[in-house]
Amino acid sequence: MTAMLPGELVRALSALRDALVVQARLSALALLAEESLALQEERAAESVQRIEQAAQVQDLLRRYFGAREPSVAWQDGQRPDQLGLIPPDGPADRAKVSAALEAALLQLARRAHELHGKSAASPLCAPATALVAQLLATLPPGKPGAPLPRPKASPPAAQATRALRGPKRVHLDPHFAPAFSVLERPDLLVSHGDFDKAPFYWLASLRESMAAELCALSLVEYDGLPILYYRDFAKQAWDEVRHARYFLHVGLTLLPEFVASAPRGHPLLEGARRFLRTGRGLPCPIERNLYEVAWNATLAQRLVLMHLDTETPGIARFKQELRLPFWRARRELAKGLRLTTFDEATHARLGRAWLQHLLPDRAERRAEIARARLLRGAFLLAAFSYYHRRPFGELLRAASGAGP
Repeated sequence: MTAMLPGELVRALSALRDALVVQARLSALALLAEESLALQEERAAESVQRIEQAAQVQDLLRRYFGAREPSVAWQDGQRPDQLGLIPPDGPADRAKVSAALEAALLQLARRAHELHGKSAASPLCAPATALVAQLLATLPPGKPGAPLPRPKASPPAAQATRALRGPKRVHLDPHFAPAFSVLERPDLLVSHGDFDKAPFYWLASLRESMAAELCALSLVEYDGLPILYYRDFAKQAWDEVRHARYFLHVGLTLLPEFVASAPRGHPLLEGARRFLRTGRGLPCPIERNLYEVAWNATLAQRLVLMHLDTETPGIARFKQELRLPFWRARRELAKGLRLTTFDEATHARLGRAWLQHLLPDRAERRAEIARARLLRGAFLLAAFSYYHRRPFGELLRAASGAGP
């Protein structure tokens, strides 16, 4: 029997791990290119599957070969911006992203089949053979082709850095239709009683979708972090898009009650009636889910604005909401909503952990938190400027009360 040399096996496993990470990151980009929440959920699930498999391979490398974990980084020829997948001002190109994802999947499958064939020749390689066999069950058959390139050295440890800019825009799920401005009617985003729970939850679905897109964007853009970072953000992206779909389900389930009990002249009532007739056109803000706030913010600022200032206080508010008598007669819906609070608690914890990782110095971390909160209004106005086709300076003067 012919065994693989240790160095050859380590290089092959490392290349397999890196290919899985690329697949996970491309799936995150694919999430940003999809229109429907259902397809976004599929892409998020793919991203989680591949990054978890990459972590398993890395764990084997560490335990059996003492290999150190490298930081994750796009290599030349892999970067989505270099491949033309990200237009300068628009959503990611869905067709091109899907094609790149398929090509990367086929190369991943070839690499896994090749490694399995070589390692299976010797019982000494059994740990690697067993793990790769599990992986092959989730991959297409390996097709012959040109020799695979020799695996490149894994990137050295580095500080987190924004390696590229992700897509500047995302799509709106077809269930929704822009109908009002948050600038003029912020009151429509909150519930004022039992009668308007339906719009509260269908609009909360948009906020959850933005959280999923923020995580996917952070997976695509940032290099120089350990695999655990990508695992955490892939998990959260998948959690958030499942929440978005469930919140939409809650809103649609409660929709007939809203139509029957909303006061005459309620600004969302006609849109709700239209949706009951056609299955399209749920009223939402013309600013959509304000994804542009995430796009403009750095990773540290995203962690502050999303994880510290949204997720953490939101858990307590959500638990308080579920104590209302309204939910006693709707226990099945309430069960699903309670499950989301467990996910949100994990998101708050991972946000704090990665902010500390990025900014280990307490004083520097506090300064960045203050800076992010100071910039929140500017990020919002930048998004409003795009959707309202009004200059940023004009909106800033109006918001400050300085007049035109």
